[in-house]
Amino acid sequence: MRAPRVPLPDMARADAGVSVLYRWVTAPKDQLTLADSSLETWANTPWPAGLIAVHVLVSTNGDTVLTYEQWAGARELTTFQDHDRDTVTKEITTSVPAVEEFDPLVCTPHRRTAAHPVSARAECLVISTYGFESLGAARAWSRVRASAEERRAGPTPGLLARHFLIGSGAGGGGVRLLDYAEWTGAHAHAEFLENGYERRCGTPRAGIIPGPARRCRPYGVLTAPLPGRTRARTW
Repeated sequence: MRAPRVPLPDMARADAGVSVLYRWVTAPKDQLTLADSSLETWANTPWPAGLIAVHVLVSTNGDTVLTYEQWAGARELTTFQDHDRDTVTKEITTSVPAVEEFDPLVCTPHRRTAAHPVSARAECLVISTYGFESLGAARAWSRVRASAEERRAGPTPGLLARHFLIGSGAGGGGVRLLDYAEWTGAHAHAEFLENGYERRCGTPRAGIIPGPARRCRPYGVLTAPLPGRTRARTW
């Protein structure tokens, strides 16, 4: 009997005003231990007001665990950051001896492009981040990238949708952009890179600080508890 598929983040939900992407890097042998620890910690934590969902993603190369949190708004997120974030983070990383933690990316939706209407389900997520000196530069880059894909003679094989979110890191210092792409599978994304289209699409590169890009798969998700309960629902 096949295990049920883990739900993907609903990037279009209107009640998610702000999102947070956390990234941890560890040894491949510890990746799933860290992912399980993240799910267990959130499952045993009283659910914060305003938190809609927490998705745990694991990279296909084995070195990264991502958590993608969706919040109703910045006020609820700030309250949690001020009072409970450090406790949750410490609990998540306790089970793994060597974990490199990166500044979170707090962001809001900016632009979405759909390659073409299909019934296929995304089996691979490609998460990329970029740094810019200004908000205008980040918006212009996403506009050029989206326009280049829309001008193609046909849809990009395997690409289902691309979402751009814009925000900043914990330390400020410029603008960061999250490129969240949904693909039918890792093989389709690999072919996309191999055929050179990424280099030919004309996206400007001057003044951009590229961050890590990872192919990921959904590992687990927790959503707000049912009425009258305090613990999350888990998949």
